[in-house]
Parts: sequence; C-alpha cells; structure tokens
Amino acid sequence: MARALVLVWAATVSVSGLVLPRPAVRSWRAGVALGATQLEAFLEGRPGAARFYECVGEGCLTERPNPKPEAQELEEQTQISLLVDYLHSELMKLSPMADYEPEDAPLGDTMDDFIDEGRKMLSISQSRVVLGQDEQSVSDGVWEALGELFAEEEPNTGLLVALPEFVGDASTFVRDEVVKPLEMMGFGDRIETSSYRVAGGAPCPAFRLLVSPEPAPDNEGLPSNNDPMSLFQ
Repeated sequence: MARALVLVWAATVSVSGLVLPRPAVRSWRAGVALGATQLEAFLEGRPGAARFYECVGEGCLTERPNPKPEAQELEEQTQISLLVDYLHSELMKLSPMADYEPEDAPLGDTMDDFIDEGRKMLSISQSRVVLGQDEQSVSDGVWEALGELFAEEEPNTGLLVALPEFVGDASTFVRDEVVKPLEMMGFGDRIETSSYRVAGGAPCPAFRLLVSPEPAPDNEGLPSNNDPMSLFQ
C-alpha cells in the first residue's frame, strides 16, 4: 500500500512547466482588512510577491518564461527526485509495518497518520526548484510558483519547492515570507505548509504548501477484519 501511494504520487510530481487555464477575474483585496499596512511594507522590495498580489486573479502569472536549457531541466528533475526519495522514506517511518514500530502501538492511530500523510503527498500538483542563497534571491521564484498554484485555487492541490542553494532556515522562511503574507492577503484559512531541513535529513531546504486539503474520511484505507490480508489477523 505504501509503495503504491508513493509511486502514484511520484508520477504526479514533475518540474513545473504547466500553463494553467486563465481563471475568472476576481478581487483578492476584498479579504484584506487588518494588516494592510504590514502587507504594504512586505510587498515593497519584493516584486514577485507584489505581482502575485496584483495579478493572480487576472491569471497573468500563468504566463511561463522561455523554456530552460535541457541540462538545467535535468538538474532540476534530479533535485526533485532526491526530495521525493526523502519524503518517501519519511512516509515509510509512519507505516504501521515499520521495523521500529512498537508491537503494542495502537494500529489505528499509526495507520491514520500514514494514510493522512499519503493523501497530502498525493495532493502535490506542481513542483519547482528555486535557486538563491537568501530570502531576497529566492523570493521571486517562490512567488511565481505560488501564482501558478493559486491561479485556480483548486482544493486538494499543492506545491513542492526545493531550495538547493538556500543557506537560511526553511521553516523561518516559510513562516515569514510565505504564510504570513498569504494570511494578510486573505488566504490564511486555505493553506497548510510543511518545511524540510537538511538537519532533519532532507537533501536540501524545501517546503510543501497545500491548498484547502480535505481531511481523510474516518477509517478510509483501514483493513477490514474480514479481509484475509488484514493487518488485524
């Protein structure tokens, strides 16, 4: 089951080169009330975030630049593959069949965590490698990727971003440069993020952002007591 989840998910993750359909025009400013001054201050000096704020409702951020050289595309695919392998290994740590899982551990809770994380991984619809060593140098690339993701704002979709040259802390970057601004723009109740650090085993700093993930139905995917292959046997 674990392998099937990962194989299906991995097939959905490729270096983003999509041109998304043009969404209906809508105003994102309607949700911004408190924090408008802070948002203005944030957008100043961050052209990528400013373009996102002004244009995502128009669909203008879906216009892709010229194709990258083949060698660069291959390098980015390799980087994403390394990140996918890491996330696969982290998923397997949640498996109720993991070697180090205590025999007396509640199987239901363990399976719930495993299935929930698997569902979130399957929600990844885009991936991007963004180069740069600090917040300023990666900002435009990150916000361009967010613009593509939010162009339609479909639920149960997500973005995986690898930051192979970034020397800062991915958790701090995501909190201050992605989550807080999106909250000020009115997206706060529609996003869920996870960050990955080299210190935690990731091949490079990275983060995942999901749009409106739906909770897993109760007992979805749990083996039946009547199933001859059931883990409860």
